[in-house]
Amino acid sequence: MSSIPHEFPPFLKLYAPEPGSMEVSQPAGITLGDWFRSYFLPVVMESERQNSPETITMYRTAVGYWEQCGPAQKPLEALTKADLATFD
Repeated sequence: MSSIPHEFPPFLKLYAPEPGSMEVSQPAGITLGDWFRSYFLPVVMESERQNSPETITMYRTAVGYWEQCGPAQKPLEALTKADLATFD
């Protein structure tokens, strides 16, 4: 895994959504990266919150680093807090 650049915000952590908290049904087996790209980015960040390009880039970078670790291949519903802590 490549190292995280020094300018990467140290406060950004990954949290899985609570079961049933998504307004849109997601297919079983979807990964956190897939969920980010298919739901969170277009619906929440771009449409609802209208986040800045810089914020979107920061999240894309974080998800990219997440996808380099082992638990990233697990389905979203199978992720544990311990899996998410591997990103810290």
